[in-house]
Amino acid sequence: MDEPAIVNFFNTDGVKDLIKDYAFVSATTNTIFNAAKSGEKQELAGLSGFGMKSTDIWGVPENYLNVVNTEFYIPTSLEKDAVTNTLPDGKPDAVSTLYNDIGI
Repeated sequence: MDEPAIVNFFNTDGVKDLIKDYAFVSATTNTIFNAAKSGEKQELAGLSGFGMKSTDIWGVPENYLNVVNTEFYIPTSLEKDAVTNTLPDGKPDAVSTLYNDIGI
């Protein structure tokens, strides 16, 4: 998708008043690595190599949890002092926490 063109469209008169907020996500790490390498999936594990897991990781903007349905977002454990924002339903905003510069 052409993100800059879509953002420009969202900010035009007549459209910007209809949209409360929006967010884009990046391509997954496997999509990026598959394009650059021989199609191998990324795997995460400890240095021992045991418990290797294929994974996809997306980059998300700070406002991501403000624009998605958080019905199934159930945070179970967060560093209490790192959480600076909450969502309208009172849940801690773990994504915006990734963007704060609080040293814990």
